[in-house]
Amino acid sequence: MIVVAIIMRLTYDCMCNHCDCNDKRPFHPLPMENPVKAPICKLQDIPAVGVKAVTFFGREYLVYRAGGEPRAVLNACMHLGGPLERKGDRFVCPWHGASFACSSGVRESGPKGTHDRLLPLPTRSENGELVYVYGE
Repeated sequence: MIVVAIIMRLTYDCMCNHCDCNDKRPFHPLPMENPVKAPICKLQDIPAVGVKAVTFFGREYLVYRAGGEPRAVLNACMHLGGPLERKGDRFVCPWHGASFACSSGVRESGPKGTHDRLLPLPTRSENGELVYVYGE
């Protein structure tokens, strides 16, 4: 898991290498003729408070609501890959106490630099489901 956390550590400056956009995502894909979409879970299954763990493409994600909007993040602290627990409006890693805002995924306290954040899954709500979307 440590290797996964190191590989997936992101600083969220534009790294797409094809534009001058200053997008705050780690990269943004060029629009694709046929974007990839895959259902993650039904919207009705996402709790109003707390999280729902789902396995998606072989990795565990936490699906939750922040400000009423459904979201999904990789269940891995960006410090050493520890599991996350939702406590109020934060995700907390029980290993070293790193804390991340649920609304943005930005690290609020604990180990690592100030630009560390959780790894979000690009999603949207469609036809009563939370759907993974890539390439739009």
